[in-house]
Amino acid sequence: GLDLQTDALALARISRKRGASALDACLTAPIASGVVTFSMLKPNVVDENALQKVIENALAQAGATAARRIALTIPDHVSRISVVELPDAPGSQTELEELLKFRLKKSLPFDIESARIAYEQLPSPEPAYLTGVMHESVVSQYEELFFNMGFHIGLIKPATVSLLGLLGPIAYRELAPGDDFFFVNVERDYFTVSLVRVREVPVLIRTLGLRSTDSAAVTYGEED
Repeated sequence: GLDLQTDALALARISRKRGASALDACLTAPIASGVVTFSMLKPNVVDENALQKVIENALAQAGATAARRIALTIPDHVSRISVVELPDAPGSQTELEELLKFRLKKSLPFDIESARIAYEQLPSPEPAYLTGVMHESVVSQYEELFFNMGFHIGLIKPATVSLLGLLGPIAYRELAPGDDFFFVNVERDYFTVSLVRVREVPVLIRTLGLRSTDSAAVTYGEED
């Protein structure tokens, strides 16, 4: 698993030992300025050769050069994360995708025909879906990068969605039955707030505090 940020790459290696998954390597590596610029609207990888070298060095350091399957997490603001509720259950997967596109198109800063949509049905009395939307040129660039390196990239997830899957069950063990909670993912240049309801259902996800800057300093303050 790889986690990409503006100035660093984190790598975690998961292996199966006696049938169970286990974390057996975890490391970080710096990424030089200008190699990756995260954006919802345009390709993110500016210097593919430099990023490939960082990834290859990290894999070698972790002893994972034989791995051929990769999961990738990226900053939340590269995608649009939403919870979409529908009045009725769709009759088919094609109908569902069309309904989701119709509901999401006004919230996107680009044409819905240029979007790649992923979704997961939530455990809710009414039809509800956790959806992630990325611009096709963004997601396909990541897929092509890893394909050219000989990998199959099975997952691309926003950081908060990935963290919620990991930490949600832990939070619910500490809460009374029926309690809601806020989950805040604080990064250097943005933060994301999620309201999570009973049965680990996120009902609101908002990325806040992002400002356009080249500074390495924190880009949000108390007002945000």
